[in-house]
Amino acid sequence: MRIIRHFRHDTRGAAAIELAIIAPVLAGMGLLALQVWKIGVEQQQAAAALDVAADYYLQGGLSDETAAQAARDAWADAPADAVVGHSRSARCGADPVEMTSLCSGGRAPAVYVTLTASGSNGEGGETRVRATRMIRVR
Repeated sequence: MRIIRHFRHDTRGAAAIELAIIAPVLAGMGLLALQVWKIGVEQQQAAAALDVAADYYLQGGLSDETAAQAARDAWADAPADAVVGHSRSARCGADPVEMTSLCSGGRAPAVYVTLTASGSNGEGGETRVRATRMIRVR
């Protein structure tokens, strides 16, 4: 009994035991924070590439393929399977319409280009990087 009481009151090494319990938790949190930061940087790079394509349109560019290629070229550290897609849509106010139709009063509809950048850049092939920009071109 005396040995058990002595062992219970002995606090030498308590800090080492606490550290052994807490260290893996802290290491896991650090790795998680690093992974979240890396994903954020990848998202930011994809968004910056689409900003280059948006600038192309703002400077008078008309070709969707050229804008998509400019975004691909500007994408720093792009994943191996990086894709920049584009699509056009027309609207009369908030209502989507066909590209060939006219709005009320005979006005031409507003035309928008939606650019999307995506890539997996991860284990398992899941999409981790995705950015979208919608630019009014007319």
